[in-house]
Amino acid sequence: MFSDKSDGTFFTGYVKSGALVNRKFLEFLIPTFLMSMSAQLGVVLDGIIVSYLLNARAMASVEASMPLTQTAAALSVMISVGAVGHITTALGLGEKEKANRIFSTVFSLSLGIGILLTAFLFTFTDELSEFISPAKSMTDNCEDYIEVLLFRFPFSVSLMVMCDIVRSDGMAKLASYSVMIQQCSNIIMDIMFIKFFGLGLGGAALATVLSDVAGIVFLLRVYSRSKERTLRFINPLSEGIMRFISLTFEICRTGLPATFGMICIAVKVWCIYKILGSTGGVGATEIYAACMLYLSLLSMFVLGTNDSAYPIVGVLYGEKDYRGIRMFMRYVFRFTMMIAGFFLFLSFLFPREFLTLFGLSDELASSGGAAVRLFSVSLAGVAMTFIMIYYYTAVKQSTAGNILSLTEGFFAVIPAAWVFSRLFGQTGVWIALVFAEAAGFAVIWIYVKYKCSHSDGKLSDFYLIEKNGSELLYDVSLSAAEKDAAKLSQESISVLESRGMDHSTAMKVGVALEEITSNMALINAKPVDFDVRILDSGRDILLALRDNGIEFNPIEYQPSAEEESDYRSDRIIVLRALASDIKYDRVLSLNQTLITINISTKG
Repeated sequence: MFSDKSDGTFFTGYVKSGALVNRKFLEFLIPTFLMSMSAQLGVVLDGIIVSYLLNARAMASVEASMPLTQTAAALSVMISVGAVGHITTALGLGEKEKANRIFSTVFSLSLGIGILLTAFLFTFTDELSEFISPAKSMTDNCEDYIEVLLFRFPFSVSLMVMCDIVRSDGMAKLASYSVMIQQCSNIIMDIMFIKFFGLGLGGAALATVLSDVAGIVFLLRVYSRSKERTLRFINPLSEGIMRFISLTFEICRTGLPATFGMICIAVKVWCIYKILGSTGGVGATEIYAACMLYLSLLSMFVLGTNDSAYPIVGVLYGEKDYRGIRMFMRYVFRFTMMIAGFFLFLSFLFPREFLTLFGLSDELASSGGAAVRLFSVSLAGVAMTFIMIYYYTAVKQSTAGNILSLTEGFFAVIPAAWVFSRLFGQTGVWIALVFAEAAGFAVIWIYVKYKCSHSDGKLSDFYLIEKNGSELLYDVSLSAAEKDAAKLSQESISVLESRGMDHSTAMKVGVALEEITSNMALINAKPVDFDVRILDSGRDILLALRDNGIEFNPIEYQPSAEEESDYRSDRIIVLRALASDIKYDRVLSLNQTLITINISTKG
């Protein structure tokens, strides 16, 4: 190994930046926001429509059924988070066949689980209605709603899972359009079934089921015909039933932290409804229903941020770009806290107005201000909790995610809500929500300290990933143009020689880097974002390159007559001659190139 003088940041020329992955995040963010906005806004509008066309009690009954939909969503998240994590890591490692196998397994799994869930729950409709109802007077309303709602799960689970997978395949707009179609259909059919057909809460549930059908049919039809997709369906049982079961188990295990978070939300919502119903009556449950709808508004931004960031972190982790992960996550944290702060600001200023927006009476809206403000304090914690759960899943630290999920969503909030409600009435419940967020981060801080102290120095902070050590020789980012090729080459040669590399190997690396940079500048009409990492594997030097230019595979490239005239083919020929191995893949619509150069002699 060469001497460890730097992590690549001490040079006066190019430096490491997060420009490329940040732009990819923002590229994903708009369609993902639209998707999350459509999903969460659909939930909010659904509640408002039910409240205005029927009454606030009916709206509270719809919200009380959230544990059922959250359970289905939790299973969807377990599958999709596990799948996306493994797919993006496999793509980061260049293992496309494995990515296809995971995709095929997950599609079959999501459909089967949805069918089994509907069949199981349908046999307990009466018991479920009584169980989820916050008060006895609302049991009939709950039953009218859930006896139809249960039929949605085969379609909703498949839609949620496929949306996440399609996004990880670089087709975020398709996922967004599918959910938008689903939610627009839901709103239109809500009004049609409730107002014009007089079907009441059963009509609202039927609208939800049929909208899920519309969303998944549209997505599968477009995705199966798309030329842009890289994932392909293969027989999930081609390697045998045991391999299928093993892969299913691994996918589900990876997605457990996020699933625990969803299940805890379902349990928490049910428990809070029960506690509020016993301490504050139906009015308190209506205020909580409105607060949960407000949380849904925040969730459309937080989930959009999560879903945009998660596949990027997965790919960076697969590439072992730990510095890149840290830089990217700091960017995501700032973005998330800005959003949560905005929602906190609005709820503190206008608590009465948003309670009125959700159909509550003037009397309840006037008396619920303190509850809304206390609830809003917990929003920043909720936002960061979701971000960290997904992050820990992406970097294969599932234990940390599980601890955060269970502490924040169950072990802290439920006992606190019960105790505080006995001490302070319904106000104690709102205090408990704030307490749970603080407790969750306190516990995870303790766990991180413990984990780092027992990692033999590999881990040192709450990111729970390794630090790039002496194997990282050079790590920079630039907006690559033709003028950068020679400059980047000379700087890399100087850096490598200063790190103890022999001149011959350093020259090979520098020339290879100059050739591929020149080629990139030639085939793109404008400068592209270019990340360059040079690593010492012990026996070889690895050039790990990432750019957002047009698709170009140096392995398969065959020059045309026109290209031969501008010396483009010469650059690729030189590159192939210098490299002992070249690997290429197109990941998240980015070019991912790994060039291996043999070390001539050790300095």
